[in-house]
Amino acid sequence: GKTLDQVDLRSLAVAYLSRLFKKVPDTSLLPYDKESQLPAIHSIRNIPDDMQELLEYVGNPRIDENTGKVMFNLRCESDVPMSKMKNLSSNKQPKQESRST
Repeated sequence: GKTLDQVDLRSLAVAYLSRLFKKVPDTSLLPYDKESQLPAIHSIRNIPDDMQELLEYVGNPRIDENTGKVMFNLRCESDVPMSKMKNLSSNKQPKQESRST
């Protein structure tokens, strides 16, 4: 497992957010700090280049001890329920029901 210092957090965040914006259009990423004056991000093109500014949106990234994956804390606004958004983070396709006759 790598430490956060060994991981390119920006490219991980961009990859995750681009997937989120593709799968859930009309989603806004809000600054993690509710008091922040930073604007909401509506598109992958608006993700800040500056790592410090990006951290204002992704909270305190951490490594999950069980999976070794980097976890972000995100505040989003969307018409899609959060439970459906969470299911998007796994790459699993919805199971097709199969019936044996």
